[in-house]
Amino acid sequence: YVFLVTWVTAVVMVIVHDKVPDMKKYPPLPDLFLDNVPHIPWAFDMCEITGSLLMAIWLIVLLFHK
Repeated sequence: YVFLVTWVTAVVMVIVHDKVPDMKKYPPLPDLFLDNVPHIPWAFDMCEITGSLLMAIWLIVLLFHK
């Protein structure tokens, strides 16, 4: 299943890459959400800490699970 999904994703990416219009003629759409939310400088650090904590919990559960 994993190999099939990976293969289908790769094929779709190749097809979409060939169909993308010219970026100079058709610029990307504005990001309405991120343009209206203030920048939080510590948010990325907190995201990394949370991810590391979740990985540590997962490893502990994996190690001690019967």
